[in-house]
Amino acid sequence: MRISEIWFNGYRNLRKSSNPLLKARAKRMRLFCRDALPGLYPAFLFAVGRDSRHKARKLLREIVQETGALTFAEKAKGFGAVLLSIWTWLKLKLNIFQQPRLSRIEYNQVKPNGRPYKKYEAEFESVSFPSAAMDK
Repeated sequence: MRISEIWFNGYRNLRKSSNPLLKARAKRMRLFCRDALPGLYPAFLFAVGRDSRHKARKLLREIVQETGALTFAEKAKGFGAVLLSIWTWLKLKLNIFQQPRLSRIEYNQVKPNGRPYKKYEAEFESVSFPSAAMDK
């Protein structure tokens, strides 16, 4: 929601500029705002606090007022975003289609007699390593 607000404020500030480069940037920011509109629908319906919901609703209203009425496609995308957010909430509550839990692997396990397991104990006993001391 914050990035949509930043883009919208950028559009407002740059749209009346006499510089063609800044006008082009304002057009691009307007498109960014319009593309971000579907994400505001779940925000003003399901945001955590009343102030956040009010802020999202107000931002949506201001963007529509400044940039023009919503098209059918934008409304459909907003409705789809609401449905997807409900689906996500339902998946979390029912614990379905979630990532598997991380598995914990314990190393250096201890035998019942208190001694650690040595996996390759027999192999290392038969191997002799050269001494690091050098004879003079």
